[in-house]
Amino acid sequence: MNKRTYFALIAAGWMAAGCQSMRVQTEYDHQVAFAEFHTYCWVPAPAWLRNDPRLHMDLVEPLVQRDVEAQLAARGYRRGDCATADFQVTFTGGLQESFHEAPGSHTRSTAIYQYSPGSGGEWFTQTSDLRMTEKRVPSLIILVQQPGSDRVLWEGMASANLPRAVNDAQIAQRVETAVHLIMQQFPVPARKGP
Repeated sequence: MNKRTYFALIAAGWMAAGCQSMRVQTEYDHQVAFAEFHTYCWVPAPAWLRNDPRLHMDLVEPLVQRDVEAQLAARGYRRGDCATADFQVTFTGGLQESFHEAPGSHTRSTAIYQYSPGSGGEWFTQTSDLRMTEKRVPSLIILVQQPGSDRVLWEGMASANLPRAVNDAQIAQRVETAVHLIMQQFPVPARKGP
């Protein structure tokens, strides 16, 4: 096996592992006839997402938009003006962080960054003989809404317990994987007869 094939197999394995570790959930309004949708418009993500520096919105938002639009185009949807589109698409996200303590072998100091939307972020130091591990569960939520309102017609969420991304390429790969897995569930299959 040559090196190129070997590295391609390793990359495919990483991607498969990333897909398997993401949990996807969808919900939708059962009264909506999704088969009648043909056009959409893109609505920017909520401005408050930019207040959390851990979400990397300057990088993430264009990636999500690009990947969602590619998935919609592959399904035959056309981008249009929000005044006439059948549905609008946006996204939101979040990051749940938690720290777990376990007895350690010696005393150590841990620097912790705590963020809240109201007060912003701050660093503090904690000294302990406990070992701390961090758990990060990022979520991406794609929303299909009724034009001109906030009424959600369909939403898909991907979340995963992943280690911190080490570079922009890894963030881009995670976004692409999450969008792909979420959008596999859209559109909702047509309703069967009464």
